[in-house]
Amino acid sequence: TACDSFTWNGVTYYQSGSYENNIINSSSNSYSMLFDGVNDYIVTSNSVIPTSGNFSVSFWANTSTLTGTYAEVVSQGASGQSGFYIGYNPSGGIRLGDDWQNTGVSFPTDGVWHFYTLVKNSSNTYFYIDGSLVATKGSPIGNPTSTPFRIGRQFGNIGEYFNGYIDEVMVYNTSLSSTDILDIMQCSNQSLVGLQAYWNFENILNITTTTDASSNGNDGLINGALYSLNVPIQSCNLINVNGCDS
Repeated sequence: TACDSFTWNGVTYYQSGSYENNIINSSSNSYSMLFDGVNDYIVTSNSVIPTSGNFSVSFWANTSTLTGTYAEVVSQGASGQSGFYIGYNPSGGIRLGDDWQNTGVSFPTDGVWHFYTLVKNSSNTYFYIDGSLVATKGSPIGNPTSTPFRIGRQFGNIGEYFNGYIDEVMVYNTSLSSTDILDIMQCSNQSLVGLQAYWNFENILNITTTTDASSNGNDGLINGALYSLNVPIQSCNLINVNGCDS
C-alpha cells in the first residue's frame, strides 16, 4: 500500500510519530522590538480592535525593569470611553483598560519572555499569562473607540511608555479559546479565524514601518523602537503523523 507523507515547516515526514520543531532565531521568529521606556512606540494610522463585539489581544513581552510609573504594552481608545490597554500601575499591578484596573496580578519582571492574552466576549473578560488563566473579571469590558492602535505606550498624549521587549502582537475580532491561546503561544499560529492584525517584526530592512502580516494593511509607524535578536522560544508540536514505519 502507498505510504502517507506530511510536509511541515519545510520537512517531509514519512514515518508515524510525534515531532517537535523548536523555533528560536529562525525564519519563523528571528526578531522582536526593544522599547526604551522613555519615548519609543509604534502606532497604526487606524483602529484595529473592533468598537463592538468580541475581541482578543495577545503578545509576548519581556522586561526586568518597572518604570515606577504607569506603562502600557498595547493600547487603543480614549480615557473615560472604555479605553483599552494592557500594562501595569506604579506598583507593578497589571491593569487591563479603564474597565478593569485591579486584576490582582503582578507584571512579571524576571527578564524572561511571557505570553499575555486578553479575551473579551459577550458575558465575561479573561486574562491569561503563558496559556494559564490568571484573572477573570466576571463581566465584559467595553470596546475601545476607533483610534490608532499603539504598541509600547498609552493612547493619546498620555505617554506611559513600556521598557522592554515586545514580540508577536496579534489582534482578533473573536474570543479565543484556551486551546487557541496555547496554539498561538507554542507556534505563532496566526491562521485562526478573525485575525485583524499581526505584527511579527520580521521586516528588519524597514526601520520606519512594521508590516501587518495579516495582510489587512494595519502597518505600524516605528518611533524609536529597535529590532532585537532577543526572541521567545516556541515549540511547534506535530502529533501522530500517519506514514510507513518501515
